[in-house]
Amino acid sequence: MGNYFKYLLIVLGFLPGSLAIAVQGITYNKQSPDNITVVHVLTVDPSKVKIVAARAKETAEGLDSVANIARHYNALAAINGGYFKFVTMDEAFGLPAGILKINSKWYGIAFKPRGAIGWDPGTNQVLIDRLQTKSSLIINNKNFPIYAMNQIAKKDKAYLLSDSFGVEFQVAPYTAVTIANGQITQISNSGVASVPKDSYIYHTGVADPNLNNIVVGNKVRLQVEVIPLLQPKQTKQWQDLEYIVGAGPILILDKRVVTDFNKETSSKAFLFNKHARTAIGILPNKHWVLVVIEQQFLTENTGMTIPELAQFMRSLGCVHALNLDGGSSSSIYLDPRISSGFNFIYRPVADAILVLPK
Repeated sequence: MGNYFKYLLIVLGFLPGSLAIAVQGITYNKQSPDNITVVHVLTVDPSKVKIVAARAKETAEGLDSVANIARHYNALAAINGGYFKFVTMDEAFGLPAGILKINSKWYGIAFKPRGAIGWDPGTNQVLIDRLQTKSSLIINNKNFPIYAMNQIAKKDKAYLLSDSFGVEFQVAPYTAVTIANGQITQISNSGVASVPKDSYIYHTGVADPNLNNIVVGNKVRLQVEVIPLLQPKQTKQWQDLEYIVGAGPILILDKRVVTDFNKETSSKAFLFNKHARTAIGILPNKHWVLVVIEQQFLTENTGMTIPELAQFMRSLGCVHALNLDGGSSSSIYLDPRISSGFNFIYRPVADAILVLPK
């Protein structure tokens, strides 16, 4: 939830007359369900615009504001996306904390089962489920398992680093296999390594004799099997989606409001304290609803709990809905063609969901 800036809150100002506006498949509405909390609602027709996910990595070192990410892609509107890590001793800013697939390229896999939304802008197919993944590299018809992404190797475990992992690391005492454009470009057992742009490094502490048989130039296929736990019949559809953003918990599934959040192991404070929130929902007509809930500075009775957010998304008519990263990460951007009344706080996030002109 971006707890590092836990007490920073959203401040969005509006000019008179910007309460409800419709432009190019987007309808913006500002609400206050309890007459205290401010809620921003975007309703988006995917047949008239293109909805994508994008990384801050493309505009900054690892984190950037939703507004800057949106402007970089000439977006009409945007909200923040999934959870991310800030920094540790051996990790970079803005690492995805869950599953993340952008333009069919993997930047994060599901280490634990979490809610996620996936979609294909070409077909307008959209799915929401609680996902797990099973991942490996296929080299010389051999399977090299991936325990998780964007962590350096530990004994008996292998990790895949994407270029989101923006810091150098010590290779020894393990093996680092650099992969670009579907083939091995370097194999190292010592020294310092970093992930080149649009590449991966397979950093493994597994004593696998098959490692001795791989060489530079070998073809490599990254295989990520997406496993939907709530609707397993949709497994094949999930494999083909161009975008997947993980977050959670799921708020609504098939018109049913979720009340048991134990499967996504969220804390009571996260669930039942009021916070700024960001959520995404799907209407019966396949239109999307993007929602940002404000929380005023040092005011505990504004914002929403997760159950309140679920009920609010239901009141908007959503048949599916997912909570995204919230708290200090909650952000919304509107192009001046939609509303010229925003005063943005440029709070850093790792990725965003963008609404682009078609």
